Amino acid sequence: MKIKLVSLLLLVSFSNVIIGQNNDLDNFKKFLPYIIKGLQQPKPEKQLDENTSGVFQKPWEVKKLQDSEIQNIIKKIIDNKRFKVKKDYTGEWKLDFFSKLKNFESIEEIYKSNGALSNTFVQVSEIKILDEANSSAYFINKNKSIKSNESKKLNFNSGQIHTTFPIIKEYSNLNGSIKVTLKEYSKIRYKVFQKNDTDIEFNLGDIKNIKLLRIDKNKAYFILPKVVDNIEITSTNVKNETHSSQSISKIPKKVYDFATKDNLTDESINSFIKNLSKQDVYENYQMLIYETNGIIDSLYIYLKSNPIVLASKTIEIKL
Repeated sequence: MKIKLVSLLLLVSFSNVIIGQNNDLDNFKKFLPYIIKGLQQPKPEKQLDENTSGVFQKPWEVKKLQDSEIQNIIKKIIDNKRFKVKKDYTGEWKLDFFSKLKNFESIEEIYKSNGALSNTFVQVSEIKILDEANSSAYFINKNKSIKSNESKKLNFNSGQIHTTFPIIKEYSNLNGSIKVTLKEYSKIRYKVFQKNDTDIEFNLGDIKNIKLLRIDKNKAYFILPKVVDNIEITSTNVKNETHSSQSISKIPKKVYDFATKDNLTDESINSFIKNLSKQDVYENYQMLIYETNGIIDSLYIYLKSNPIVLASKTIEIKL
């Protein structure tokens, strides 16, 4: 049963990616029989470890960065940068980029840093990776990678940023540059719920008619009006401590409603999937299921928007 549950979580996570792409109905349908059958299986009671990761620092209460802090962050990113050529788990060659703000001496420092930087991120753009002959070493695959004129969004994690860039082969020497831009969200819309709240309809900025169905121990159930990719959810215990692990699963409500019916057969499942439209998957109501590792006392759902540029620098690549 545990293996089946893990497989279901992986399938639902994969469906989240496909739904987010908003363009791959056929791939989504391929996995639907397994998702539907997985949703029908009885779930054993999950053992909750109740581990936490510090007092919740509400993003809408975080102070905006001052000029001196902004310049210091950019300087640290440049000073502590690291580029390294390595092969990833798929066997493909990558240029690994890593940087950090500092070495933290305690877990409390990490929590504080994560809170202070929770509304900021780094945009990486203008990616130029060249070999010894000044020819491009950047591997461009339209199905798997960004182009050189596009960008990546990197969130801070324990004061660190990290990403990889696909390259054509293994190189001992590379040069080029990337542009790093520090950005900060200027608007945060949020809604707060308590453990006994049920059937509450609300808006988050331009997203109207979201509905909290219920909070059930370590899970919360929402209905979204359509596919929404950038909603964030945090839950806390009675001490306002953030639960240390969480997951969000999204699935079209039409699929969820069908999968939770009794007496489904392979024939009825295949017929349902065949008639499922792009509008059903991408444009109509979605079920959002939030799950964490402890009993939920308070639940925060929020949407960050309107990022503004704080500072920008070009980092040289030289290997």
